[in-house]
Amino acid sequence: HTMSHQGVKDMEDADREIGGCTEYIKTIIPGNNPRLISWAQPGVGKGKWNITGEQLSTLLAKYQLVDRPTFRDHGAVYHMQTAEQMLALADKAITKGEMEYVIIHGLERREIKWGYQDFWPLNLDVYRELLDGLAERQSNGDLWITDHISYHQYLTERASAKVNVIKADDHGIELQLSCDADSRLYDESLTLITYVPTDWTTCRVTQNETSEDVSVNDGMVQFSAIPGSGTMLLTPIP
Repeated sequence: HTMSHQGVKDMEDADREIGGCTEYIKTIIPGNNPRLISWAQPGVGKGKWNITGEQLSTLLAKYQLVDRPTFRDHGAVYHMQTAEQMLALADKAITKGEMEYVIIHGLERREIKWGYQDFWPLNLDVYRELLDGLAERQSNGDLWITDHISYHQYLTERASAKVNVIKADDHGIELQLSCDADSRLYDESLTLITYVPTDWTTCRVTQNETSEDVSVNDGMVQFSAIPGSGTMLLTPIP
């Protein structure tokens, strides 16, 4: 959101405002470095934002920032007041097989009554109703609930993902998953579906030190794997 939330005068000033904020976030929030960080352009007055879209893109790439989806039509309280309205976005995402989102600027304070409330505090009862509705859709296997960084990672990895079969027989299948993205920044798990021998009923999937047991359905197994993070070994469980 920049250091001052007052806009930028030129490219040099923008580099200080955007780069300085990014580097400060890295110092106060633990995490891998390098890493992707969320970016949202602050709303400022007319004439206060004095760089082009191309110049902004250059700075976002320089500081490994991912542009957050727009606030427009997706702000809780500001655009949507009820859980029903927000859950309609989740149902739209499920129907279309796409991404939807809600941006919550702040939550209502009840028991700790400080002197300041957020600009648009979301009612806690509405918030709980929203969470319950999302949890129900998630438990049905219809919805992936995530943040926009992970969503961006997933799409970027999937766009260039390749699977190579290293070996395959009745005793096991070894696969290699790769993609063109920088593995230091793009380490989100992708979902794979693999055919296995017809006599397998349960399968153990191992990648590095991580393993999971999955059921075989219609001769296939579905599992998660991280591109560029070692081969996956699928073995039958007696």
